[in-house]
Amino acid sequence: MFLLQYTTIFHLLQINYHIILIILKDSMNYARALSFLSINYEYNGAYGKAEELLIESCALLEKVYEPEPYFLSKGYNNLANFYNNVGRFDEAEYYFKKSIEAIKKNSDYLVRRRGDYWNRLFNLGLLYINEERYDEAEQILNEALDLTQKIDDNSKAMTIFLLASISAEKTITLEQFLCIMKH
Repeated sequence: MFLLQYTTIFHLLQINYHIILIILKDSMNYARALSFLSINYEYNGAYGKAEELLIESCALLEKVYEPEPYFLSKGYNNLANFYNNVGRFDEAEYYFKKSIEAIKKNSDYLVRRRGDYWNRLFNLGLLYINEERYDEAEQILNEALDLTQKIDDNSKAMTIFLLASISAEKTITLEQFLCIMKH
């Protein structure tokens, strides 16, 4: 019974999103709706459709919203997370980097939205750790750690945890580990 109800709800969500998409065509909300709809498809194993929607969302954002890095960066980050989730790590890395570059293009945005920038660096660092590319992960995560001085303690704790996990893999000395922790 529950599965039937869930399936019905999923199909109703799809229908509603498609109606919204028709109404909002070529707008920011259209790009966001595509991204949200892709989550439903990904969750239900329709990876091809999820990827198609995320690519369409990014294409719209590139065309219409390139001067505003927040939206473009978020779109690239969503696509990178999708590729990461399905094990397509080269593509995930490419879009995490594009997400970071979109933020770096606008210094005002970089100052206002440090948390977003930290998130993109953190995601890329985590990808590198998963691929055992520890030197690259350490470099990216140290940059993220510098940002945590101006963000919040949770971000700092998560970044330090990842840096410590890299340290454990590289078997660093206690002094080096304590130096990381002081940062």
